[in-house]
Amino acid sequence: MVTYVYMIRIYMNKMSDYLRIKEAAAYLGVSRNTLRQWEKAKKIKAYRWPQNNWRGYKKEDLDQVLEQMANSCIYKSNTKKNNG
Repeated sequence: MVTYVYMIRIYMNKMSDYLRIKEAAAYLGVSRNTLRQWEKAKKIKAYRWPQNNWRGYKKEDLDQVLEQMANSCIYKSNTKKNNG
């Protein structure tokens, strides 16, 4: 019994290191379908749990995507200023 409870605690702690798809989408300001498309296009890594096929996203990975999005917006903004 102690081993089973211990294993559940480890599993729950590991799950808390990840955001679910709904949370990750809100964090990035995109839809859940966009995250699924990005995963399919290998733009972002989704981690799957074999027990329930649950999708999880590491916050560090999401922060990198946010940085890339910000850099892309800055680049587009600067291009418009220089051309217009």
